Amino acid sequence: FFRVVWLSSKMILVALRRSIGRLLLLLLLMVNPVGAATDCSKSAVDIVFAVDQSGSIGAANFAKLKAYLLKRIALISFSSASGPRVAVLGFAFSVNLYCDMRFDKASLLTCIDQIPYTEGGTNTPEAIKQAGAELTRAGCDPAARICLIELITDGEPDLGATPSKDQLRTLSVQYATAEKAKGHLVNSVGVGNSAGLTLAFLEELASTPVASHSARIDNYDNLDNYAQKVSRSCGLDGGPAPTTLDCSGIGVDIVFAIDQSGSIGAPNFEKVKAYLTKRINMMTFDSASGPRMAVLGFSTSNRWYCRLQFDSASLLSCVA
Repeated sequence: FFRVVWLSSKMILVALRRSIGRLLLLLLLMVNPVGAATDCSKSAVDIVFAVDQSGSIGAANFAKLKAYLLKRIALISFSSASGPRVAVLGFAFSVNLYCDMRFDKASLLTCIDQIPYTEGGTNTPEAIKQAGAELTRAGCDPAARICLIELITDGEPDLGATPSKDQLRTLSVQYATAEKAKGHLVNSVGVGNSAGLTLAFLEELASTPVASHSARIDNYDNLDNYAQKVSRSCGLDGGPAPTTLDCSGIGVDIVFAIDQSGSIGAPNFEKVKAYLTKRINMMTFDSASGPRMAVLGFSTSNRWYCRLQFDSASLLSCVA
């Protein structure tokens, strides 16, 4: 997509496109302000993950769902019962609570690793209902803590002939609405490319604003990037932050296209170079699978100064 923002009375075009599991950011002298959001990796938050185990997912993709859960747990700073806590349930024809609410990271990692792939139907309404019940059982008070249900599913509710899919959809929305009325937040995440799972349905389940609390992820391999995003924001509304990825450590390619025209002037151009240097110093470079950067300059013509690479020292030397 393309988004036009303004900086110092100049229009800046930021083009973002996804390419084979990586992100390519084309930035033209940009500064994108990020609003403050609640840090759900450290705050007083209770999260119940309700994970689809239905037959349409398949064993390989269910393993990726578990890897996503493990990544989410690894990114949370657990400390005590007053900090973050997590529970995990799975649902197919029936609903099973595999990990009750707790703050022991090692225990959660072991518990998630042992969750079986059951196959079966998709009992979405009961999953939402039981997730809310676990928040209540664990004593999550919305006045004092963030109480969050994260539903992760690959398809529309389906238990066979009866109840019908339409009835199950209606019941799912009713139960989600009841949880939201209690002050519980609902994040609805659709994974895979099932035509039956629509963004409209996910948004009906989600808390408002729905853009911050619902997501449609076509490729299971992109769950890793989603984990990076919501591990801090938990989908909470805090301006642009909930929809902004932390690009300092994920697989991202960034091309800086820097204006070198005469109107900038030498002193201001040095400030632009100082900005680039700071951006490089804030990145966690490690390998070709992590962040990479390139820099080109443009005035009457264009020139590549730094081709795409992940060597911090080389990039700093190049920018200098």
